[in-house]
Amino acid sequence: MPPSQATLEDVSPRLPKSLNLVIWILLVFMAMCIGRAIVSQNMNYIDLQKYAHLQEASPFQERILMAFVLRAAEDSRPVLRVYDALFHKTVDTPEDFAVMVVDCVCLLLMLPVTVALRRCFQPPPRTTWLAPLLMLLVVAFTYVVHYEQRFTMPYDQLSLLLYSVGLLAILRRNGWLLLLVLAAATPNRETVVFLVPVWFWLEWRGGRRTSAVAFSVAGLAVWWAWRLEISRFLHLAHQHYDLPWHNNLVSIIVPVHWPQVVAIFAFLAVPMWMLRHYVKDPRLKDLWVATVPFIVAALLVGVWRENRIFGELSALIGLTFALQLEQVLSYKTVGEALPRTRS
Repeated sequence: MPPSQATLEDVSPRLPKSLNLVIWILLVFMAMCIGRAIVSQNMNYIDLQKYAHLQEASPFQERILMAFVLRAAEDSRPVLRVYDALFHKTVDTPEDFAVMVVDCVCLLLMLPVTVALRRCFQPPPRTTWLAPLLMLLVVAFTYVVHYEQRFTMPYDQLSLLLYSVGLLAILRRNGWLLLLVLAAATPNRETVVFLVPVWFWLEWRGGRRTSAVAFSVAGLAVWWAWRLEISRFLHLAHQHYDLPWHNNLVSIIVPVHWPQVVAIFAFLAVPMWMLRHYVKDPRLKDLWVATVPFIVAALLVGVWRENRIFGELSALIGLTFALQLEQVLSYKTVGEALPRTRS
């Protein structure tokens, strides 16, 4: 039988009161460091100037939202002054500087969002900082620490933030906030549509059938309307997309690629699966089931050596492993401490 929460608290070591504050200060610096490294340690897969002026190829230009941010940065004298004064030696272009700032802001906002997501599940978190710490480690291995597919996209971290806020809206059963997230996130990246099956499944499993269907249909309508409008606005010719079957087959049979492939989910995919029985909250289990369409789609159309195809799941991965790790350590602590207590 699992030990009671009271028992866990009795045997848990007391941490210094100042540790929580120190770790949170370090998390802020960590987020800023990773946000800068995403830009400085990678190459742009697309031409940022062409993207900013709506001249890039499909499907990249269809992720249009950040194009307006980059164009505004190009025309902003304050931004250019800061870039010239502090960053022109370390950041290639003003567009890269704008992406770097957006990435840092998004990762800083991801800290409280990840805490809020973790608090949606039982048992309650033992710390406020473990889940966001693991989230940042996942982001680092997903977007920075890689030796193949060393590409970055200007919309990646904004996509991570908006997707995570969408998950929070779903877990709090706020369908209207979910629709707002879909309206804001669809022009940034089309993968936000995978929030719809998450909403549907969690609401359906909770017995809220009308809500499941109504907001799912409304969400798909918002997403589809944006896709049609973007296509009309850009007048882009549809380009045929070749599924990377050969590329992914090479990733499987050639050992030199294996470390990068195994880095999916920041090397946590297998440990999380092995520790799945430590997840007791049925909503977290349902959330992962509802995420299967996202994972399958990424595996079908994505290059497996490009770990960023799973980037939007960074917070979900971090909070899940944090919960599992807390449970494992709690059980181990009780198992070692209780015999000494009884003797």
